[in-house]
Amino acid sequence: MDESREDIPRISVDSLRDWHRIKANFTKAVFEQFDQRIRQSGLESERASLVPHVQQFIETTFEKAKPNVRINGKKFEDLKDQDDEVEPFDEALDRETWSLYNQRLQWDLELATKRRKRPQEVADLLENLFKVQEAALGELDNPVDDDED
Repeated sequence: MDESREDIPRISVDSLRDWHRIKANFTKAVFEQFDQRIRQSGLESERASLVPHVQQFIETTFEKAKPNVRINGKKFEDLKDQDDEVEPFDEALDRETWSLYNQRLQWDLELATKRRKRPQEVADLLENLFKVQEAALGELDNPVDDDED
């Protein structure tokens, strides 16, 4: 269970459809900025030759983002096309599950520690009780006479 847990959380996206929508919105925004700067620079004639570079930038950006994205609770790189039919990922339930898992590990550790220490503690306690009992029996066998003085 620990291997799927990450120290640095990924960006959560609910569905692959949402990922495509984000990519489309980003592409639209990049091309709006690109067209605006082309017009400001007066390079409209160069637009056709620059568009493939802008598209490559967009693709590279999203390829670099994939390792940091989780879609419906699964790593993006582990996602398959058939996963659209899967029930939505519940972040709160996932956090609670991990919390309970960590709590279980703590209880297991405490139980293991007690299993190691308690037998020795009981043995030491019994040994001390036997010594006290032996001393008490020794006093009964050798009564002290206060009348001799």
